[in-house]
This record gives sequence, structure tokens and C-alpha cells, in this order.
Amino acid sequence: MKYLKYLSIFFTIGLMNISVSCSEDEDPSIPLTITTGALKDVTYNSAACGGEIIGGNKVGKRGVCWNTTGSPTPSDTHTTDGSGRGEFTSYIIDLEEGTTYYVRAYVEYQGEIVYGEEKTCTTMAHGRPTIALIGTSNIEESSVTATANVITDGGVEISSRGFIYATNEDMLTIDKGTVVSIDGSIGEMKKNITGLLDDQEYFICAYVTYPKGTLYTRSNKFTTPMYAMPTLAVEISDLTMNSFKATVNAIAKTPLPILEYGIVMSEQAEPTIENNKVKLGEGDGTQSHIYDNLEDGKIYYIRPYAINKNGLSYGTQTPVSTPSNKASIRTIMTTFITAHRAFVGGKIISLGTENATIQEVGICWGTSPSPTTADNHIAAEEVPTSTGEFEPLQLFLLKASTTYYVRSYAINEYGTSYGDEHTFTTREPVSNYLTTSTEGTLFNGFNYTENSQYPVGEGFSTDQKEAFQALSKVLTAYGGRTLVGYRIYLVPDKNGVARYINTAAYYKSGSSNYSAIWKAKLDIDDDGVYSTSHITTEGGNATNLLKSATSTNNLENLYRSIKYLENRFVIDWDNESSTTIAPSKGSAAFYIIPVDEPTKYKRMGVFRITGVNPYTDWW
Repeated sequence: MKYLKYLSIFFTIGLMNISVSCSEDEDPSIPLTITTGALKDVTYNSAACGGEIIGGNKVGKRGVCWNTTGSPTPSDTHTTDGSGRGEFTSYIIDLEEGTTYYVRAYVEYQGEIVYGEEKTCTTMAHGRPTIALIGTSNIEESSVTATANVITDGGVEISSRGFIYATNEDMLTIDKGTVVSIDGSIGEMKKNITGLLDDQEYFICAYVTYPKGTLYTRSNKFTTPMYAMPTLAVEISDLTMNSFKATVNAIAKTPLPILEYGIVMSEQAEPTIENNKVKLGEGDGTQSHIYDNLEDGKIYYIRPYAINKNGLSYGTQTPVSTPSNKASIRTIMTTFITAHRAFVGGKIISLGTENATIQEVGICWGTSPSPTTADNHIAAEEVPTSTGEFEPLQLFLLKASTTYYVRSYAINEYGTSYGDEHTFTTREPVSNYLTTSTEGTLFNGFNYTENSQYPVGEGFSTDQKEAFQALSKVLTAYGGRTLVGYRIYLVPDKNGVARYINTAAYYKSGSSNYSAIWKAKLDIDDDGVYSTSHITTEGGNATNLLKSATSTNNLENLYRSIKYLENRFVIDWDNESSTTIAPSKGSAAFYIIPVDEPTKYKRMGVFRITGVNPYTDWW
């Protein structure tokens, strides 16, 4: 009773000190964190603990809680040790001897209980040892350091003590797990345990054996890291037009033996063991393989591989270009891929063993692998005279949402050689976005003016600028009118789908504004190609302008602006990153590209206008 009296007085004084130790001057913007203090001064029926609170604002009551089952809460036995941030100490009393307790700090914060990490202690007991597992450290691929402490022998003889580890927690007993004995009886136990497997989860506990049986601590879990994969290198030698020798050097550099190593080869980059695999050996070693019956002037990709307990790894890829009288070329993909266009370039690696003059370079493509110049292809306007890259070429006309195979080619007097093959998938069609929304009838417009108001910036074709200038001449001849803008509108039908197209000339006569409009029915095929029919004029201004152009010999200039309506065309994204039609003028742009004359494209600013009634067929 005297012991409990003094302990009560000590506890009260400590609580008074704790209640004023918190610092409310800390930055309240720091998130609240709480840690559980170390369990110390463990006796037969008491222990000291506590915690620390950092951050938070208006921190409530705090303390520690404990039970014998785990995950204690303030609903279990607990202390209340003031409130606020800072360090605090708690004293746990009225414990049962020889019992394991689970303890964690807690704090009331913003209507919830926040906990620190859970810790354990086992009270001392008469006639029985007391042991605690401190933890694990220095975890390596095949070893770990374990630390524990036999606090007291309880007045009995300890016959053995140490650690037990296993890959299954249920095996942590002296008759099932792996036992590591430690000499001595009471005091600290520390052991560097070796012989573990790498990349393996383990469970470990401490134990002590005395006359009445064996006591075990709570288990701890750890995972050993994985050993590094083998070091691989490859050397190429004896290169001819049709063969070469590849020498692989494989070194494990870890206790894990190499179960298999070798080399893989493919005409495509990043070959795998699913390709042309050649096994060369086991363990550390250096072995060679001769590849023969190869094509001249071709790029082959090789890389070494190795397999150990942890799996498969590859060394650095090495491209090997067999000599040839043909030129050697590599394909260079770009990121510019839209619904109907893509840009792909190439690089001349070698002019061939005879340095023959290159007659043509270009890109070929198709929807099947290994495209050739017999498929879709485009030649560069400027033929390289030496090695190096040539400018990316535009592939047109592509289908939207379609996967293509592409590769570069080079032709000299000895024949045609091809670069490595790449694949890409075109984007979704722009027509997916040329529809109205539920917010009301929307009007999709394409617009340009001579001063590039919409869209802002460069990108107009020469034909587009010349068409504007030609139309301006028509208006000048038409009684001195001034052309203000030339616009192309896509008009929805009653279902909100763009099925009509308007071409409009906006002009001034004095201070008055006028417009002349031609409209047509719009159709689109499965490939996303548009065509028009039933072209007609809208109102008298278009008719009068046509008559004036005829009488002043400007009919060709007028047709320069509207004649494209008679041709097939596509509407494509302005660039590879365009995504939607923006609601404001000039903030997005697309291309109208004639199928037969792609250089005569028209770049248009895009905007939407509400309140336009949808068209219906008028013929």
C-alpha cells in the first residue's frame, strides 16, 4: 500500500508538469501526428509509456490506452494526460504479472480519436522469466540482426534462450521453426542471423525455456531485399554481309547462381526470349554464337539474357547492321499523329559498301506488317547525299482510329532497303466532336480572315491565302465592296449531326455589312471522307455576286474560294494534342484537307454559336 501511495503522488506531480508542457506556439498548419513512446520501467504490475504530438490545431485530451488483445482504445483501460501538443509521459498501473499488454498513445482531435503505433510489453512474474523482443535491423539479402532482452529470470533456472524464425508465423515454435540459440540467461540478446533467402518474407520471435515450459514474445515481420540481377555484356565481331559473331559475358556477382544465359535476336527493337533465343550456358561464363544466313543491309537487334531464382533479366540492346551495297536506313517516329495524318522520318546509317548514290528515300505504310514501296508510300522531295536524318514526311490519307505499320526505305542502284518497323494508331475522327449538345442548338464554324484573327498564329496554306485574295478581287469588282472575312460553317441537322456546309463571304459597302452564302448537303463515308451535293445559293447577295464575277471576268477568282465544295475532303485535328472544340472564338483550330490536293488545305479557327436553327433538306 505504501508503494501505491508514493506512486500515486508521483503520478499526480507528473501530470501537473505534463499539463503545461505542450507548446501551442507551433505552426497549426502542420498536420497532426502522434507517436507512442517507448515502454520502460516494466515491473510486475506497472510500466511507463507516453507519446508525442506534433502539429494540429486545438488538440484535445491525450494519453495511452492498453489491453491484452491488441488495438486498444480509450474504451479499454487508459490514462488521460492533459491535452495539446508536445511530449507527455503516462504511467500504467494495476497490471497483472506475467501478462503481455498492447499499448498505444491516443489523442482526441476534431471529433475523432487518433492513435500512435501499437507497442507491447510483458510484465514481470514470480517464478517465470520475462522476455521482450526489441526488433530487427540491418536487413540484407541473406541476413538480419535481431535484438531481444531477458529482463528477469523470475527466480527460476533458464535452460535456453534465443530466436526463432520462419516463413510462416504459425511455425514460430522451437519444434517447427529455425532456432538460433544464444548463450546466457538474463540480459540482452543480439544476433546477426545469416543464411536467409533473398526477396522473402520472414517472421521472427524471441523465446526462453525454463522448467515449466517455453515462453515466446510477440512476432516481428520483415522482408529481405532481392539480390541484384546478373551483369550481362555482349560484343560483336567478325561482321560480314551475311553473318556476325556475338559473344556474351555473364557474371552473377551474388550468391544466386545463373541457371541459364544466352542471347536473343530480332529484326524489331527490344527482342525477348520469345524471339530467336540461343542458350549459351549456365553459371558465370563467356560464350559465343555465330549468326549466319542473314540479309545484307539489314538492322538486327540483339541483347543478352540471364535467368536465376528471381527470374529473367536482359542486358543492353545492341543494334547490328550487316554491310551491304544497299543503303542502311532507320525509321524515326514522331509524336504527330492525328485522325488522318502522321509524320514519320528516317535516318541514313550507311550508304553501303560501295558508297552508291541514293536515288530515293521515303516512308511506306499499311495496315499489315512489313509494308513496302508497293503499298502506300511517299518519297522525300530532297534526296540525302550522305548519312544522317531526313525531314519527317506526312502520311496521308489515313483512316481514323486505325493501327498502321510503317517503315522507312532507301533506294540505290543495288536495290531497296528498309528500316525498322513501327506501329501507331490514328486518333478518333473529328466528326465525333462536330455535334450539338443538350444545352441547345450549337453551330460549328470554321473561320479565317486575311489578318489571321481566327485562329491566331501561323498555319495557313498558300492556297488558303491566295483564295482570300482572289475573293477580295471579286468584291472589289462588285461595285467597290470590301471583303471582311471568308468563313466556312458546318451546320447540324435536326439530330445535331453536321450534315450541311456553308461558305460565306462577308463584305462591306460603305458602312453597311452584307453576306453572300453558298450552302451544300454534306455526306461522310466510313473512312471519314466528306463529299458535297446539291450546292445552292442562299439569298440574293450570292446570286448577285456570281453575276458580277461572271460579267467582270472574275468567275475563276470566285470559284477559287468555293470550288473546293465540289471535291472530297477530310476534317482533321490541327495537331496531335487537340482534343475538343472550345466554346470561344479562335481558341481551337482544325484542317480541311482536299483528298486529291492535300497541299491546298484550309486551317480554320473553331467556335460554337447557339441559337441557329438546324437545316433540313431543301430540294
